[in-house]
Amino acid sequence: YQPPFLEFPIFELYRKLLLYINLMRLNIAKDMLVNTELSIKSISEDCGFRDEKYFFRIFKKYIGTTPNKYRLSFRLKYMNIK
Repeated sequence: YQPPFLEFPIFELYRKLLLYINLMRLNIAKDMLVNTELSIKSISEDCGFRDEKYFFRIFKKYIGTTPNKYRLSFRLKYMNIK
């Protein structure tokens, strides 16, 4: 008998864990984008992304827009700030 968790491919487990961690980091980044004036670089570092380019790529992949556009669209939509 082999426990079910051993049958699960380790790569798939790693991939899902990384996705979960990145989504949590992105949620924190979204909050920081709309509630602070910190630079994108500072936010990416504060959220645990070592590389700003990777942060941009992951943000766009999962959120659908760049961090700059996300911040701007939030301000235009909810705060009517230009």
